[in-house]
Amino acid sequence: MAPDETDPMKCLRPPHEHGEHGFLGWVLMQLGYEVVALLEEFIWYLKLVEENRVLNENVQRIIL
Repeated sequence: MAPDETDPMKCLRPPHEHGEHGFLGWVLMQLGYEVVALLEEFIWYLKLVEENRVLNENVQRIIL
């Protein structure tokens, strides 16, 4: 069912709304994208920590 032109909620709907999923589906998709971005950033951070640990071990070997 298409929203009525006088529907006050229409202004809240994204311009590229996809059928039956509606506004809530769009919001959940956006939240999903944010979660994925946060996970990618966290994984990058863990890799950085691991690289730092390896470098510290190598420096300790050189010093000793």
